[in-house]
Amino acid sequence: MVEFIDINGIKYPIVINFYVIGLFQQETGKSFDSLSDIGNNLYLVEPLMYYALKMGSQVNKQEFPFTRDDMPILLSDDNIYRNFSETISKFFPAITEKQPTKKKKV
Repeated sequence: MVEFIDINGIKYPIVINFYVIGLFQQETGKSFDSLSDIGNNLYLVEPLMYYALKMGSQVNKQEFPFTRDDMPILLSDDNIYRNFSETISKFFPAITEKQPTKKKKV
């Protein structure tokens, strides 16, 4: 699945998959579970966005115009930050709680 994020008037593809999460883990040392609490660990958004943009460019066979050092500058734009944060949730649909099953009387 590829989603797009608008950065300075240009739509860039992003992908968050296990490969991206693996690169994120290598850089940060954080577990997969840390992504569920990314709102309380905002420093994790920066590496995730970098790898998601990089993978999105590879999947769409586009040139990747950013460096890792560009991420803090890009994320200083509240709209980019908000749009990326909203897009993350599209890759991790909410897990619905299982309803208890009723046992049939035999």
